[in-house]
Amino acid sequence: MTSIVGLHCIDGVVLGADSAVTFGSAGGQVSTIEQNTTQKLRLVGDRFILAGTGQVGLMQRFHSVLEKSVLAGDFAEPESPIEYGKRLAEIGIRDFRQTYIDRVNFSAFVAGSASGQPFLCELDGDSGFQPEMKEASDLWYVSAGIGQTITDPFLALMREVFWQDGPPSLRGGIFTALWALKHVCKLNAGGIGYPIRIAVLEKETGNARMLAPEELAEHDNVVEAAMKHLGDFRDILEGLSGTQSIPAVGHAV
Repeated sequence: MTSIVGLHCIDGVVLGADSAVTFGSAGGQVSTIEQNTTQKLRLVGDRFILAGTGQVGLMQRFHSVLEKSVLAGDFAEPESPIEYGKRLAEIGIRDFRQTYIDRVNFSAFVAGSASGQPFLCELDGDSGFQPEMKEASDLWYVSAGIGQTITDPFLALMREVFWQDGPPSLRGGIFTALWALKHVCKLNAGGIGYPIRIAVLEKETGNARMLAPEELAEHDNVVEAAMKHLGDFRDILEGLSGTQSIPAVGHAV
């Protein structure tokens, strides 16, 4: 079980994931234990970020074929993001078919740079592992995994409150991804847990990197400050403190 989120920002891409993995039996119908893993979010060289949810073995295989393709220069040509997305789908589907998989129980987000432009590609197993590109001009955020029913509404709320005019910067994207993952870690019914890991791909350099624990701690302080600021509005709402005016609320008949 997993929760992963991705945001195509104005100056790069942010991917984040929780760190819980669930063991199971009886064809996955019964969960046995929960353990921590660092494998849901991976760097492929310094050019790609991969986040995955679903069967661990398929994540391992897709990571392996992506690494081989990058080393072979398959992503060296200056093509459009959608062409890169089609190639990502191709190498994944080709590998999965080697063992006669009829349903891909695995979805992935891949962040990279094509012709100097950062991209965020969703490869949804339920849709045949076909590529869907997230664009800064339109649908720029995405989430997947068992926690999606929690993270999708939360990300939509964050967009409505903070990013009505367009996607955030990388700093704002880290803030949004981290808050969403903290939210789902607290509220999920099991199978999603700390620590949260976040990676970024910077448009200026085209490089991908994992945020260090001390960096995450700094961003976590910002999230906690935002939560406190929002909580303080309760006293303003109740007229207990502050000078900020709020709209009058009348009585409806």
